[in-house]
Amino acid sequence: VLGATFDADGWRPEGGEAGEGASTVAALVAITRDRDARFERVKELAVAALASLPGAEVTSDLLAILSDPRATAKLKDTVVAVLIKRRDPASLPVLVGALATKADVVAGTEAGPIAEVARAIAALRGVPVDAGARDQAIDALVDVLRRGDTEVVETIAVVRALGALAGDRASAALRTHLLLGRFEPDLVGSTEWREAVRDELAGFSDPLSKETLRFVTADVRTDPALVETLRAPVAPAKP
Repeated sequence: VLGATFDADGWRPEGGEAGEGASTVAALVAITRDRDARFERVKELAVAALASLPGAEVTSDLLAILSDPRATAKLKDTVVAVLIKRRDPASLPVLVGALATKADVVAGTEAGPIAEVARAIAALRGVPVDAGARDQAIDALVDVLRRGDTEVVETIAVVRALGALAGDRASAALRTHLLLGRFEPDLVGSTEWREAVRDELAGFSDPLSKETLRFVTADVRTDPALVETLRAPVAPAKP
């Protein structure tokens, strides 16, 4: 037992047999959503316990914590770490759904946590995933890249996620992104973005990806910092 909390507040249970009630997942989620700020450490332990429980339902519950304005930054950091650690291929459709959620005042929705979700997708590198779910994930990631309000840190996470998903569609998306992104000062000025694009494109074996890297490097219009990065050794991909 990592931790336990009791907050009866005058409540006395009636009826029922021992062992009945909420499932393990529901019980842990209920702990994380407790409004009592005194139980932050217990909430973190509950989130950590969810790391060993597979399934899309768990992922949905974890993402709900990220969207909860009452959750502390530390608790949300724990949630992100758990999402990455789980590496659950069955959760890919849920992660795609979070990417597709956009801010809409009329509908009352807020944009999903793009960087965090993309990092969770990138953690699936090397894990077999359903082909249809992979294609939907690539489409959702490409849509994020096309948005005009995507931040650099989000773009970097998306690039890593596309590289992790692999395949012809992912490589085509990254080639287009590099050809267009090399003219974006905010992107080119980021060392992490330059290295991410280099590492992920170099990880594809198709001739077009190699040729794109060669072309961009040789093009006189390419920023010298990007040229230098593209010529540098490629960092090994992390699982």
